[in-house]
Amino acid sequence: MKEKILTTSVILWQTRRQYIIGGGVVILFVVCLFLIFWLFTKPVTQPKLAPVVRTAQNNVMPSLQFQTLKNTTSLPTVPSITKIYQLKNNFSPTEVQALAKKFGMQDISSTEGNVVTAYNLTDMARKGYLVFDRSTGSFTFQSYGSIFPNNYTPGETQQTEALDYLQQIGIADPTVACQTIYKSKQPVATAENLTFVECHRNWVKLGLPDYSPAGLLNLSDGESIASLSIGKTSALTPADPSIFDVYTDGIRDTSADGYTRPSDWGTATVVLKPDGSIYAASSNLRWITGKPMTTTPSEFLTPLQALNQFTANHPTLSLTAPAGSGNVSLAAVYPNNQAQAKTATITSYTLSYLEKPAGVAQAQLVPMYTIFGYANLNSGYRVKFTETVPALKTGDSFLAETTATQEVAAAETGPSIPSGLQMRAFNPLTPTVTVPITPLTTQPLTQKPVPLTTQAPQDCTTANAGSRTELLQVVSK
Repeated sequence: MKEKILTTSVILWQTRRQYIIGGGVVILFVVCLFLIFWLFTKPVTQPKLAPVVRTAQNNVMPSLQFQTLKNTTSLPTVPSITKIYQLKNNFSPTEVQALAKKFGMQDISSTEGNVVTAYNLTDMARKGYLVFDRSTGSFTFQSYGSIFPNNYTPGETQQTEALDYLQQIGIADPTVACQTIYKSKQPVATAENLTFVECHRNWVKLGLPDYSPAGLLNLSDGESIASLSIGKTSALTPADPSIFDVYTDGIRDTSADGYTRPSDWGTATVVLKPDGSIYAASSNLRWITGKPMTTTPSEFLTPLQALNQFTANHPTLSLTAPAGSGNVSLAAVYPNNQAQAKTATITSYTLSYLEKPAGVAQAQLVPMYTIFGYANLNSGYRVKFTETVPALKTGDSFLAETTATQEVAAAETGPSIPSGLQMRAFNPLTPTVTVPITPLTTQPLTQKPVPLTTQAPQDCTTANAGSRTELLQVVSK
């Protein structure tokens, strides 16, 4: 009898235990559901942001308004023939794949926005990766193999090899020249004994000088637009102690040692190993497509007609910046965000091509009249200013919207094609799209590159003759 009672008690306990465990599981499940619901419906608390200090280095300057415009320089001359160049933008997936193959990259790793990453992990001689911006054609390439230009000849100059390679890719049209070579003291560059070959558009071949409008605000007192030259540093160029042994057109340029290379726009840089193989390459050059159109002086506004537009306060673009050095309160310089002056003085007046900030697509290179000078604002501050108007009677401007349907003109050697910005030399390894990069390691590539995000466009260079890193937004009037 006792054994039967004990057995019954055990059965009842086991049954009760099952109910307890089952009930606990149900309660735990309900609690989990509640927590999940609470987490997903809980309002997100936004972090408080520190106020931005309003200085001349992180704000957009207003355009200039003056009562009188005084010209102290000569009027520019219109050449007998001037060219209009159409620029390639918005590369299609097919075009990107064809370009990737020219670098030896076989596979597309990812496409994030306009940024495409391609790589090659199987061919030891061509192992590497490419990061390409489909919007502008800017790219960064890193090789882990042994790549030479197809037309490479042992013993040829490094400038010749770099240009051959850029022509093979399709970025170098007849206006591109590789005139500067230099060394870097950065660890990877020193360990590999790398040589950097810097290429720009040759203004003589282009037909006119090519400037960045915001970069012209870097001109110092007494410096004129006409004094600028391709790939030259200036008094305002930031220091970079790693740069040394600079040669331009075969002539040693000791004044450029220790200064940042002006490669923030309109530049392609090819990095070579001692055996001549390609270590890396980067470009923010814009791609010229098709044959340029030719124009004659009869199609231009005269320099005097353009000057009348400036005098009437009718420029297409007007930019200002406080003169002098150091930080300054914009509220003090530009009360109510206005730049008003009784008199503005022109110190430089030129006819040239102009480019938008690196990383911003551009439809064409067209001649523009541009002035630079100084004004004493009614606020009591002295500012620099630069303004521009279209040179052609048609009003064609470098600010024109990009045409999405442009196609790259094909040729036997590839597209007939020749855009960043932070001021530093090209230093291969960590990929980015619109600016040169800094080396982190020399370890071989063993996995797919990580997708990248396009950096925000910036601008400010003095026609590849020194620049600053502040963002100056293009302001139209």
